[in-house]
Amino acid sequence: MEKGVKITLLICATILIVAILGYFAFNQFAPQNYSDTVNVQGSGVVKAVPDLITIYYSIETQGTTSQDAKDKNDLVFDKLKAELDKVGISSDKLQTQSFSIYENIEWINGKSTKNGFKATHTLQLELPSENFDKVSEAIDSGVAAGAQINSINFELSPTKQSEYKSQAIKLASDDAQNKAQALAEGFGKQVGKLVSVSVDEYYYAPRNLYTNMGGAMTAEATVAKDAVSNLTPSDQDVSARVSATFKIK
Repeated sequence: MEKGVKITLLICATILIVAILGYFAFNQFAPQNYSDTVNVQGSGVVKAVPDLITIYYSIETQGTTSQDAKDKNDLVFDKLKAELDKVGISSDKLQTQSFSIYENIEWINGKSTKNGFKATHTLQLELPSENFDKVSEAIDSGVAAGAQINSINFELSPTKQSEYKSQAIKLASDDAQNKAQALAEGFGKQVGKLVSVSVDEYYYAPRNLYTNMGGAMTAEATVAKDAVSNLTPSDQDVSARVSATFKIK
């Protein structure tokens, strides 16, 4: 009899422990009840003045071997740096975006023919916006060296992007909170604590001034200089959007 009582007590204790653990697990992992919440989206836009002018170059050379193509490419690259230094633009500002060497395959009458190797080097040159008067010289330097001008943009530096992004997110957050307040008041309620928030979207795009259309190098350089000759940096939009959930009471 005593043994049976012990077994019964053990079973009861086990059931009690399982029930307690189940209660805490349910409360910890069960979905939140959002019936007393309001979901809103907020948006913010900041006007930003670009602080960079970025010129994108490409150097393409062909050779009988991969090394030959690379050596010819290096010569143009070295000449581009020399031409930039000559007009007072530090060649140290040149940054490589990509470099590739590949076998040149040409199609003639539906058949592929191997014709040596090509080397392609793409670079960017960032100039502070106050050096806008140097853009024309940077274009001429590229042409003199044998480099193609791919495009020219007004852009924000990473530091400025981060600064304006923070401002846009702050405006979007204020907008979301104002909307939540208006919704709550419309139903005779008050906004409570913030339940969740996320940044749904951040948008910024450089302003393109010129894009190469595939014409002859000298002709394209003239088009590029004409495109930037009468332009000055203008405001660009940096925008953000947030989603927020608030308690209402």
